[in-house]
Amino acid sequence: MGYLAAALLAVRPFVCEQASLKTGLLFNAIFLLCVLSFFLSARRRIINLKILIAAFIFPGSFLILSCFSVNSFNSYNQITNLLVFSCIFIFVLSLEKRILRFLISSMIVISVVVAIRGIYQYFYGFTYIINNFSSGEITGGGWYAAHMLERQRAVSFFGSPNLLASYLITLLPLSCAYLIKNIRKGHKVKTYLFAVVFTILFGTLLLTKTVGAFLALIISMIWFGLKFIKNKWVKPKKIICFLLILFIFCGFIFLKRTKCFLNLKNPQNSVIQRLYYWQSALSMIRNRSLQGVGAGNYGIVYPRFKSAAANETIYTHNIFLQIWAEGGVLPLLCFIVFIAYVWKRIKCGERNIVALGILSGSIAVLIHNNIDYSFFISQTGHLWWIFTACALNMSNRDDNEKKKKNNNYIVNIILYSIILILGYKTFFYYQAELNFEQGMVFFQEQKYEQARELIAKSLKIRSDNDFAYYNLATIDQIEYSGKYSEEVVSNYKKAISLNPDYAFYYYELGQYFKQYNREEQAEIFLKKAVKAYPTNLKFITSLQKK
Repeated sequence: MGYLAAALLAVRPFVCEQASLKTGLLFNAIFLLCVLSFFLSARRRIINLKILIAAFIFPGSFLILSCFSVNSFNSYNQITNLLVFSCIFIFVLSLEKRILRFLISSMIVISVVVAIRGIYQYFYGFTYIINNFSSGEITGGGWYAAHMLERQRAVSFFGSPNLLASYLITLLPLSCAYLIKNIRKGHKVKTYLFAVVFTILFGTLLLTKTVGAFLALIISMIWFGLKFIKNKWVKPKKIICFLLILFIFCGFIFLKRTKCFLNLKNPQNSVIQRLYYWQSALSMIRNRSLQGVGAGNYGIVYPRFKSAAANETIYTHNIFLQIWAEGGVLPLLCFIVFIAYVWKRIKCGERNIVALGILSGSIAVLIHNNIDYSFFISQTGHLWWIFTACALNMSNRDDNEKKKKNNNYIVNIILYSIILILGYKTFFYYQAELNFEQGMVFFQEQKYEQARELIAKSLKIRSDNDFAYYNLATIDQIEYSGKYSEEVVSNYKKAISLNPDYAFYYYELGQYFKQYNREEQAEIFLKKAVKAYPTNLKFITSLQKK
């Protein structure tokens, strides 16, 4: 089971929960089942109580504060993901050398597949889409697809080029470490192999045109190089030359995207937009600094604090501001303590060049997430937990081997219980999402009765899904077209009660009242919409046209 769970972690980048939450939940449920089987069948224990507490203290703090969440549905989904990350950390930390080597090798192979697809997209895939699909089909899912085609930025299996870039900068220091290790050992075939791997990954990173990822990679590689110079593994001149090459490529990408950074009149200026996001996050923190708005809820409350010139977003593009805004002070402190505790235990000595490369990848991800959000996406976020655990596992291998016989049954029982409960909850959420997604398929096919039945079935499993009630209201509006219905109003109000900070529910219910000349009720809800999203011109205009 250890090999199967490791293989699942390696192929995780192929599963995009942004495209299908159902698929991500099913993947997590299967992975947790494999991990539980692995621990139950393994006659050893490598972790201790301190590590167990450290691993779960961060998501646990979010769980404690979930009672203050403005939307429980989003919070429980996000907390579940964070708990799965903690299970990944414990699992990788507990792996024996042979399974750990299999996991690392598998991730490198998968990274090459991911990178090659990104290269294929850039040189052929994008052109094929432009030539064979109409502009309406391309923009059917929103403006973002057309934006990516216009900019020619590789995304591979991910939802954005920034996510792909974050994935690549995690693997690049690892491939570089293997390359250096094999050069030092004189293994020519492996040296050529890892030189090709590094070139493919680096080439794909260039095609993402993500300056932030490049800067994060450079900073992590500077740290990587300083460690090499300190241990006299490589001559300083070679390290300096390598870093200069990285700087040159970073400058090349910066020049390619000059308009996005230097043109302050450009409404899509990446730097200015991030400043807007951070400003909104700080305002949100001042409003709820202790308890936060709940895990996964930044995007819901963001419109209330949004600048008029800022884009829509559900992330702050800063890992620490995101944690603080959503969880308050406690989760932020827990996360910082976790990083400090784990990294203090990591020792990268002369025999651990690979561990050093892995830790460099982990550092690159943290740096990149000061201006991006890949940490909160399961498709990429799991890598940071894997790499941090790998570095700790490899650097403390001798200590772990000595502790194999010291079995602590209390720790095991706690761990098994957490995984079992989490696996059950994940499968429970999967069943609800399966019914909901099938209901939405029927909705698209205009089979409204079947859609209503499946969405109602989903709500019986998870009654906190505000979006399900919203879709029931939409179905009722279609079926009662031209006729006022209290059922429509009731479903809207249920959605609002579950998600009272979401401006668009107020707006649509206000418009519904307005449609049937119920001006007094329309005004009440349109005012609430404007209060929740004061910079939305459509909301303001609608309120003025009473």
